[in-house]
Amino acid sequence: MTDTQNQSDLPTALDMLESVLVLITGAVLAAPMLPGLTLCVAGLIAMAVVVLAPLLAAAVLVALAAAILAMPYLLVRYIRGIRSRRTAPASASVTSPSLG
Repeated sequence: MTDTQNQSDLPTALDMLESVLVLITGAVLAAPMLPGLTLCVAGLIAMAVVVLAPLLAAAVLVALAAAILAMPYLLVRYIRGIRSRRTAPASASVTSPSLG
């Protein structure tokens, strides 16, 4: 590769300045809108619904999936506990004090 080919691939100073100006323009346009959205009660409610509704729906779905996946394990554990209590000898469950 030659030096001229490497230099043509790099962005020029004008290109970098243009990208910085786009970011500054976005901040300048968004700055007057932010206080209006945060101070307005309707804006707060709308933002809360827009942000919290999907998060709540996702949390419900994750909890439902976890409950469905945990149910077989919990049932088997419960049934094994019942069976082990039924098959255990009666003397093992009641301990008598030893004499002597």
